[in-house]
Amino acid sequence: MSDFSQIEIYSDGSTHTLYEFCGFDDCRRKILEALGLTGKLFSRDVFWTATPDTNVRLTVSSLDDSDRCVWCYGCGDFLRHANASPEPGGGFFGCECEDSEEDREPLEPMVEVNGRLELRPFR
Repeated sequence: MSDFSQIEIYSDGSTHTLYEFCGFDDCRRKILEALGLTGKLFSRDVFWTATPDTNVRLTVSSLDDSDRCVWCYGCGDFLRHANASPEPGGGFFGCECEDSEEDREPLEPMVEVNGRLELRPFR
């Protein structure tokens, strides 16, 4: 993959988690392995996992529009600013950046917090 992408986790009738990544194979592999998948991670874009209570689908697809700023969960690089509507007083709703014309510093990739992957600033 060369485009920015996302891994969508779908279960119980709804999407409950998105992990964005820069599209590099290593980032895709790291995220899928962190989510418990093994084997041929590049031969398909839809993965099913079964638990006693539900079936979970993980889908790799192109990155959707977002109302927040986006970083890669695999390497922590900043990908883009929020694609949001302008506020009446200036600025953009949803963008976390003080200056939306500048790129942000990378974040620490794939920090696990309470069983979920999150991004944290480098210390």
